[in-house]
Amino acid sequence: MKRKFIYLVFIFCFTFFCFKYNVGATTCAEIEKEINNYNLIKEELSKLDCTIKDDEKIINSCNELNMKKNALITKLYHYTPDAKSCSKTNKNLSAIIKENENNCGKVFNDTLDNLVSYITGIFYIVGPFLLIIFGILDFSRVTISNDKEALKKATTKFSKRLLATILLFLSPIMVRLILSLNTSNYNLNGDAYACNYTNLVYKKNYTITYVPKQTNDTSTSILDADYFNWKQYGSVWSSILLGATGNTTLGSIGCTTTAIAIQIANSGVANNNFDPGVLANAIKSGGGYSSGGGMYWDAASNAWQSVAPGFKHTSSVKITGSTASKASQLSNYIKQGYYPIVEVKCSNKSGYNCNQHWVAAVGVQGSNIIFADPGSKSNDVVNNSKYNYTNSSIPKRVELYKVE
Repeated sequence: MKRKFIYLVFIFCFTFFCFKYNVGATTCAEIEKEINNYNLIKEELSKLDCTIKDDEKIINSCNELNMKKNALITKLYHYTPDAKSCSKTNKNLSAIIKENENNCGKVFNDTLDNLVSYITGIFYIVGPFLLIIFGILDFSRVTISNDKEALKKATTKFSKRLLATILLFLSPIMVRLILSLNTSNYNLNGDAYACNYTNLVYKKNYTITYVPKQTNDTSTSILDADYFNWKQYGSVWSSILLGATGNTTLGSIGCTTTAIAIQIANSGVANNNFDPGVLANAIKSGGGYSSGGGMYWDAASNAWQSVAPGFKHTSSVKITGSTASKASQLSNYIKQGYYPIVEVKCSNKSGYNCNQHWVAAVGVQGSNIIFADPGSKSNDVVNNSKYNYTNSSIPKRVELYKVE
């Protein structure tokens, strides 16, 4: 009696649990909502050219949308709407699964699926039929013999056969239930259900080059801009006096002015008629130079507002350490919107009172700084033997400018 009670409790609990699992299945409206979400993502993807591999924004958008699409397809694969009450939904669902079967693949083909369904259908018919036939035969023999012990045995056999038949009917539901636990809430784990979309770029290293705004020809790179090769010497502006005497020309001591002019052109605030000579005359007329041609940083900044409005001197800082460390510090300033000019020749560990020479740090290329050197034919500041920029024990003074 106790064993029968345990059997009955087990059958009841298992049947109730599986029934609840089926009754709680996704409704037609919920499935239709997910189908609409799928179509929206598909529409967004159609607006993007996901074959472009060098645009970080497009790559990120394509990856994000495709992964959302993958997750939805995984979700939709688990849905089995009722064929009668959800005929339209079932049709749309089948179309999506068919559309993606080549991308997402199938573990088994349709032939095997149909064979399994056919065999399962036979079991569903044969199982109850055998249960009834063997039950009739067992109880018929007992009735004829009128043996109580035989009746007890026949009842036990029938209970076992009934339990086996119930388990046979519930086994597909049980398998589905176990499989669903592996994809709880239909979240993707690893690459288990990731579809093989051609345009997905899972891993990509980006080398982002900062190219400041230009005034000349924005279709060219900064290396091709006219102002990048402005020099203090050998130009129409080289003879302009910065101070009171003949040895204070822009050509002889105008590296600072030329470097600032390069950065003003680099920022885009000046017009097309701007050059180092225009800047020098503006500073001179505004009292931005000393009698010896030295620059008063803030006074000069105020003086050139007539030709470079908004471009202002903000502060003086030092960069220290190795060449890579200095490059990293300059890179951070440039990315924050500053336009630095750097003193590269000073051998004084304080960074001040030096035999100065100034260059413009105009951009970042990978881990290197792009310099424009107004005092040399080459713009290679790092490898110039006349400078000690690479000396890690000597800090380098930097004057920072910004467009306000």
